[in-house]
Amino acid sequence: MHQPPLAALQSWFLHALGSGRPLQEFAPQQLILPEGEEVERLSIYSRAYVLRLQECLEADYPLTAALMGPELFSFFCGRYIRQSPSRTPSLYDFGEGFADFLQRTQPQNVPQPDPALAFPVALARLERGLHRVMRAPGLEPSSQAAAGLVNETAASAAGFEPDITPFGALSGLLRRPEDWQVTPCLQLMESPFPLRAYWMAARQMQLSDPDAIPCPPLPAPEPSCIALTRQHYRVQVLELERWQYRYLQALSANKDQELSLQDLSEQHSAAELEAEIAVWSATAAAQSLIMPRVQSR
Repeated sequence: MHQPPLAALQSWFLHALGSGRPLQEFAPQQLILPEGEEVERLSIYSRAYVLRLQECLEADYPLTAALMGPELFSFFCGRYIRQSPSRTPSLYDFGEGFADFLQRTQPQNVPQPDPALAFPVALARLERGLHRVMRAPGLEPSSQAAAGLVNETAASAAGFEPDITPFGALSGLLRRPEDWQVTPCLQLMESPFPLRAYWMAARQMQLSDPDAIPCPPLPAPEPSCIALTRQHYRVQVLELERWQYRYLQALSANKDQELSLQDLSEQHSAAELEAEIAVWSATAAAQSLIMPRVQSR
């Protein structure tokens, strides 16, 4: 009797470890299935494999795990591990879809989602975004130099000295996406919950007691727009006004057309927004949100 190909045996062993389904469902032909004590020995590997992946998810989503509690988080981890087996050698990649998985478990067609169910999904998206920011290319070690180029670039293009650039000239430049780009590590998020406030509260709890499990009270729903970025190797979570979020979103999409003030805000007049953009531009550059496009040439 010919033995199954090695690749078939390896695929079967992987499914046997992580699927939780009967071995006969996916066994290759000519394979003599384990029985009795052999099945129990295989179960030892299976339990260890699942627990190891669960530890990885706990490390990637510590706030979500603390919020959901050990039993509930372990339950969803087990389901995720079996439905979304690892496809790459990187354990970081394994947790990429966990927030989407939690979203799929939510009740469908509900006009008012239960905050106790919806908030863990939003929090998991925040934690995944923080990991992306930490791993993405950043401006280090030239963050200060990149921020300093903003005034120089705007002033040069407008024909003014750096310190006396008029509001209208600078905001006009900012409405031209060809002059600006978002920093490579920027992540934008829109959420029905105040994620930054919750994240700050959790950080404060950790600073007060490093051994404590940070789990602030569940916040009431409140729409928020946030930007995740990295500055001097430290991750930042920044609250944005909606027009600022739309502006960064437009730059991220690499649109070629000029941004109109009406597209950015319906609550501000054109004059108000001109002034807001001019003031905010220096802050956005200093916070490693935007950078002159000449920086990448």
